[in-house]
Amino acid sequence: MAFDKCANMRRYSIKRASRRQAWYAQADGVFPGLRDETYNPFGRSNPPRGRTTTQPRTNQPHTKQPVRRATEPIGEKSNIFNGDAGLLFHSHAEIDAQAEDCATFKPSSTVLEPYEDTENKPLSKPISLRSQICALFGSYMTLLLLTVPVGMAINYAHVGSLPVFTVNFLAVVACNATLMTATQQLGKYLGEQAESLLSMTFGNAGQLITSIILLKSRQIAILQASLLGGMLQNLLVMTGLAFFIGGIGRQEQYFNTTAAQTISMFLLLAVLSLLVPTMSRLLGHATAEGVLAQSRGTAVIILVSYGLFLVFSLWTNRAALIEPSQRVPKRKREKDYGDALRSIVAMGAISAATIGGQVNQAQPVQDHEEDEDEDKKPKMTRAFALLSMIVFTALLALNTEYATNSLQGLMAERKLSNTFMGTVIIPILSNDFMALQAASADRMDHALRLTLERAVQIALMLVPLVVLIAWIMGVNDLSLEFNDFTVGCLFAPIIIVCYVVQQGKSNWLMGALLVKVFVIIGIASYYVP
Repeated sequence: MAFDKCANMRRYSIKRASRRQAWYAQADGVFPGLRDETYNPFGRSNPPRGRTTTQPRTNQPHTKQPVRRATEPIGEKSNIFNGDAGLLFHSHAEIDAQAEDCATFKPSSTVLEPYEDTENKPLSKPISLRSQICALFGSYMTLLLLTVPVGMAINYAHVGSLPVFTVNFLAVVACNATLMTATQQLGKYLGEQAESLLSMTFGNAGQLITSIILLKSRQIAILQASLLGGMLQNLLVMTGLAFFIGGIGRQEQYFNTTAAQTISMFLLLAVLSLLVPTMSRLLGHATAEGVLAQSRGTAVIILVSYGLFLVFSLWTNRAALIEPSQRVPKRKREKDYGDALRSIVAMGAISAATIGGQVNQAQPVQDHEEDEDEDKKPKMTRAFALLSMIVFTALLALNTEYATNSLQGLMAERKLSNTFMGTVIIPILSNDFMALQAASADRMDHALRLTLERAVQIALMLVPLVVLIAWIMGVNDLSLEFNDFTVGCLFAPIIIVCYVVQQGKSNWLMGALLVKVFVIIGIASYYVP
């Protein structure tokens, strides 16, 4: 009797649960797959209170329906909610099994992520004026901007040539560094390759201004030496310092071999094109008028080749040149302080996860990765960066003019040669130290674009452009006939750099040796008239 009474109670509870779940109307809009009709498995004459029906009441046969087990994840749709839903049929064995499952049920350990409305979330926060100013003047190099007004004032104070040149030299370096910061922020809106091209172009703007000022004062020997000296410093000094600074704390650094070899070969071909008029003068005994005529024709051809180089690097073969260096196999790096710190933080997070949950374990490493991504986001608006570039280009032109006008007096006072001033001193005014920051951050592809490709731009764009500007100004003294010493010193380092980049990797010793070569050239140029 007791068993029959228990069985009747179970049947009654099952029928009551079935009635509650079986009454629904217009169900297709709520549960996908349900029929748009009212389901009445027990043939009730009246629906439950508070419910309405849209279809006539019908009697449907009882059908078996799988029981939703207690182990089913919460939130999944039960099999009862389908187009052929029928009566929940429970046997005694199924009810007992369900009770056992409820006793052994354990909640899921899955950590649910907080909901985030990504559709209505703004793409980026507006950049405040204060943060833009801090990003522009946040470097210690900007302290030298105090020399900008001082250099303008001391130029009209009729002091010696050495103070005028020194103060305006520091002002030019400060303006160039600030200009490169603004250019870098603007380039972040355009992509890494366009950022490199923009940095190179505005970096060479200082050297173009210097060349025009030297051209107006007819200082042709210093001008020619400064053009070749700019290529030398980018090839040896800036590339060597990038290898050296980037190699500190690392066993090796890798870069895109295809891009580096392409740039170095373009540079070799460009220098050979520039040296043809010099060879015709030295070996072919061509006249000065013939050298000047072929220099102007060669300048036009070289400018066309630079346009082809831009098409090659930015469009047709862009995919091969922007391939990231991380894909180079067998990259071995020692763990630096940052890696060790991340390991310690991860170990502490695992310990904290036993108390605070799995969220604490993944959060520190995730925060560090987000901090690295923050460096790729622009810190200035396009308008602010462009305005800063215009202002500091104008200041750069003024201080460059004051420094260049004092060269003759400085060379007379200190007995410095034209070769030394053009090869060593003047190219420092336009060096881009952003390449060193990129190498320190292990962005060697970007660093080499700022050094080697900038040397290519000097050879293929700046040198022929200056020759054509001299032709327009009526200056017939400037041609592509260079000094024998500078020609020899330029040709050998290009072959060295072409050999170095073939390996696709660098270290600090390789960078130190490249800088050593330029130091030897600088010492020799001090004694060359």
